[in-house]
Amino acid sequence: MRSHSTEAFFATLGIQQYFSWSLTPNDNPQIEALFSTVENVPDYPGRFESFEEADHHFQRFFAWYNQEHYHTGLNMVQSVRVHAGERETVLDERYRVHEQTMAGHRARNVLSES
Repeated sequence: MRSHSTEAFFATLGIQQYFSWSLTPNDNPQIEALFSTVENVPDYPGRFESFEEADHHFQRFFAWYNQEHYHTGLNMVQSVRVHAGERETVLDERYRVHEQTMAGHRARNVLSES
C-alpha cells in the first residue's frame, strides 16, 4: 500500500476538491441552515461526552426533524406529510381556514374584499 496525498487520491478518483471558508454561510447555505436547525433545538446539549450520546441525540433529532418539524422550504409542512402526498391537502385546508376566518371579520380585514 502506498501513501498518497489527498489531492492525488481524489484526482485518481476523478473527484474535484472544493474548499470553503469557515463562517461563510453563502458558500453552502443548505448545510448552514441545517446546522442552525440542529443548534437551535431546545434539547441540543452543545457538546457530547461520547459517540453513543451523540448518536442517541441525533436519532431523536432526525425523527423529530422528519416527522414534526415544519420546514420553511416546504411551505411550513412537515416532510413526512410531503412524502405521504398530503402537501396539497394541508395547504388547501390552511387556505380554507384562512378564507373562513377572513370572511367572518370583513370589517376588520378591509384588504380581503376579493
